Order: sequence, then structure tokens, then C-alpha cells
Amino acid sequence: MGIVLLAGALLTLLYAPWSQEYIRQYAIKMMNKEDMKIQLESLELSFPLDVHLTGLALDMPGQSIAAGRLDASVGLLPLLRGHAMISQADLTDGAFVIGTPDSAMYMTIKGRTITLSDADVALSSMDISLNEGIIKGGRVSMTLNPDTTAADTAATPPTRMSIAVHRLILDDFAYNMRMLPAIDSLGAAIPAATATDISIDLYRQAIGLSSFTGSGLDVSYIAPDSATIAATPVIPTDTAAPSTAPWTITIDSVGFDRSQALYTTRGVKPMPGLDFTYIQVDSLDLRVKDFYNRA
Repeated sequence: MGIVLLAGALLTLLYAPWSQEYIRQYAIKMMNKEDMKIQLESLELSFPLDVHLTGLALDMPGQSIAAGRLDASVGLLPLLRGHAMISQADLTDGAFVIGTPDSAMYMTIKGRTITLSDADVALSSMDISLNEGIIKGGRVSMTLNPDTTAADTAATPPTRMSIAVHRLILDDFAYNMRMLPAIDSLGAAIPAATATDISIDLYRQAIGLSSFTGSGLDVSYIAPDSATIAATPVIPTDTAAPSTAPWTITIDSVGFDRSQALYTTRGVKPMPGLDFTYIQVDSLDLRVKDFYNRA
């Protein structure tokens, strides 16, 4: 009888609104430090382990996380076996930022809505498997700045972590990258696309994809002008850290219709006739089979 009463009291405390509000305030107080700031407008738990939170903002050295609203249904019993089983998760106005604009790598990831179905995270190895993900209004921006500082010549061992996704649906997705002196701007706008059987193995440094198909792809590759190239610092070759192993990417098939592409140099205006410094295709059906890239 004592065990039953104790369990009942703990459940009452866990799901009581005043108790959850106390946990929210206590967590904010404990996590707010000089190098870490957190904000959380509301936190709610419902039986058995449904999580609802709004107004999350977490700032740490070199990265930040934000979420307008998150609703997730987590399996309670699998947690005892070291697995976070998420049957459904819905994220609104999510954002993840790595680095700063002047760091070697600066990347921002944003999504208007992100829906995950049947996700499994092994807490010991952080291996992730996902049955289906839907990203609407996704925006990914990456800037790779030249790093002229002396690099550690010791190779860093790869991380033992893998990610497997059965199907990923993109709706209104855009990607942009800048990497001087090679790329002034590399962009891709994807109105609608579906990727199947995605596998990412950080330890073997391999990425596999069964298919990536869609329509309305709009890509552009803008090379920097000569003045920008001349002003870009050159990385000393003797200080570059060796890679433990080259990354390998394999894709069985790629298919996009009603697409367009542009390749040119910043500031170049097309000349009459065939101009290889300005190549534009406005009616493109793209088909690629058995794609392979290494290093």
C-alpha cells in the first residue's frame, strides 16, 4: 500500500500544473549561467509522457537553439531501456545556429514547421532512426570562411553516430552556401521534393541516398570576381589538419522536372551569342543514375 501511495503521489506531483511550473522556473534558474542563457515561456507534461513547450530560446557558446512551439509524444517504457521513442513530434518556428558570421563555419537552419513520425534515438550511442520527416519552409544557410590559424595536425577520431531516415519530404525548401575563394554563392530552391532511404554514418563518414526526386528545382552557382578572390586570405597548406578519411556520397537516382539552372561570375553580364561565362538553362529535366563522390 505504501508503494502504491508513493507512486500515486509522484505521478500527481509530476503532472500537476503548479509542479510543472516550478520545474520550468527551477530549470531556467539552474541552466542560466555566464556562458549559457535559456528562456522557456511554458512547459507542460501530460500522461504518459507528452511534452508541450513554447517560447524556447537557448544560447550557448558557438550555437543557439530556438523553438516557437514543440509538441512531442515520447514512449515512457522505452526510456528505461535507453531509447527515446517518439511516435509524433511537431515543431513550429524552429531554428538552429552554429558559429558566428566571422567564424570558420557559420550555419543557420530554420523551419516553419517540422513534423517527425516514429523516431527512435538510442541514448547511449545517439544513433537516430526516423520513419518520416516533413519540413515546410526550411531554410539552410552556410558560410565557410578561410581559416588562416594554425590547425592541429593530429587527426580527430570520427564520431560513432548514425542517422537513418526512411522518407523525408521537403516543401518550400531553400539552401545557400558561400565559400571563398571558390564560391560566391551556391543556391538551390526546391518547391517540392522527396528523399528516400537516407543513411548518414559519421564513423565511416559515408552518406547514402536511394532517391531524391521533385519538381521546380532552381539552382545557381555564382563564382566570385577577381577582386574578391585577390582579397581572400590564402590558407597555408602546411597547417591544414589531415582528414581521418574522405567522405563518400552515393545516390541511386536523382530526378527533377520543370527546373532551371544558372552558372556565372559575380557582376558578369551575358554577351550576345554563346557565352561560357554566363550559362543559363530555363527548361531542365534532370536525371542522374548511380551518383558517386569521394573526397
